Amino acid sequence: YTTMWIRHKVALGATILFLIISEFAQGQINSVSPFSLFGLGDKSNGLFAQQQGMGGVNQALRSPYSVNLGNPASYSSLKLATLDFGGVQKFVWQSSNGSDPISNSTGYFNYLALGFPLTENWGMGFAITPYSIVGYDIRSSVEEPDYGNTVYRYTGQGGVNKVVWGNSYRVYKGLSLGINASYLFGTTDTRRDALFTDPSIDYTRLQTETTVSDFGFDAGFQWEHTWDSKKNIKVRGESNTKDDNDMFFVLGGTYGFGSELRSKQSGVAYTYVLSNTGNEIPLDTGSLYVDRSGSIKLPTSFGLGFSYGRRVPELLVNAWMIEADIQTTQWSGFVPFDGSPSSLTDSYRLSAGGYFIPNFAFGNQSRRGNYFETIKYRFGTFYEKTNITFDSQSVPDYGFTFGMDLPFRAKSVDPGDVKLSTINVGIVFGRRGFVNSGSVQEDYINLYFGINLNDKWFRKFKYR
Repeated sequence: YTTMWIRHKVALGATILFLIISEFAQGQINSVSPFSLFGLGDKSNGLFAQQQGMGGVNQALRSPYSVNLGNPASYSSLKLATLDFGGVQKFVWQSSNGSDPISNSTGYFNYLALGFPLTENWGMGFAITPYSIVGYDIRSSVEEPDYGNTVYRYTGQGGVNKVVWGNSYRVYKGLSLGINASYLFGTTDTRRDALFTDPSIDYTRLQTETTVSDFGFDAGFQWEHTWDSKKNIKVRGESNTKDDNDMFFVLGGTYGFGSELRSKQSGVAYTYVLSNTGNEIPLDTGSLYVDRSGSIKLPTSFGLGFSYGRRVPELLVNAWMIEADIQTTQWSGFVPFDGSPSSLTDSYRLSAGGYFIPNFAFGNQSRRGNYFETIKYRFGTFYEKTNITFDSQSVPDYGFTFGMDLPFRAKSVDPGDVKLSTINVGIVFGRRGFVNSGSVQEDYINLYFGINLNDKWFRKFKYR
């Protein structure tokens, strides 16, 4: 028989890792985009490498060995204890009217998630991932009537992270309900400088630091229907199961509750000059406030999607699947810390994608064989009307995606042990914005890397 203290040590190690990474995530500079100037910054979609490779679909995605934060109702599909973690490397080329393109890149930790089944119908998940990302450095030159040529510089860094605890329960046949409770925390540091060419005028700076710390909630449902296609995939060497239904259809939806985040802000306005060596020398303080309390109102959101595919009844895999989603967020209801009217507009995102495993999708039906036939190939596309506008024109974000799950199986002497671990890679080719009206266009390539580890926990053997 196995001893339970081993499993408890694994759980404790995962908890410690969550705390370490949460501290590490606070210090990351994750964005190099001027679009992160707006609102709380670039909104992270909370997608893992697997979903990124499929255009970002998640509403109707159910997997027995992968955590899906996008819809908490999916946790009830977990059959194995699952650890997901990964990062991203971003490359971006920015251009605007009358300027040469600028290239930037950044990389950072993207997510860590742990999910496991508690009973046959009850699943639970934990995760830490960015909620929003801030990182920009913008300069504009203006001819001021009273001061002459003036350069305005806007810089910002930081963001908001979230720790998620979610539960899902299969309440009746194929219907599952779930809810995520998220703790949001983080700090954003922004600066606005006015740099005058007239040496008799001192430079000025307004610097603010905003910290948020509060809870948010989102809920979801998934309804799954299965049936027999009369062309069941039978795996060589496997016995028939009681459930030979190999076709599935899933309808899923989510609702994100709007919430007010408790916030504190400190700010200072002062003048300064530069020394001969380029160091800043502060002069006079115009205003100062510390830990001013306030709140930031987050918008509500809705999502709906469906998936359709064929599974292998004898194994914990699907031969192929396709999915389509629509998600919308009421960013017009966003209220910043100072309570001023928001310039953001309602947004929506359309996503479509899927995957296939050649070994099962094209009739080979062998558990072993050519390694490339056992890889899960992912594909997708997306279009988003973002919450940013220039001259009454919404800024679009669109692209296509590709990904692969590279399986590897850890050796184990345990009888009946189950491991379906994979290395996950995803790539997104996209474009955001447009080149007119003083806006910026970004062409980007995002590379996502992840590792998915699976095991069956809490088993007792009759012998060892």
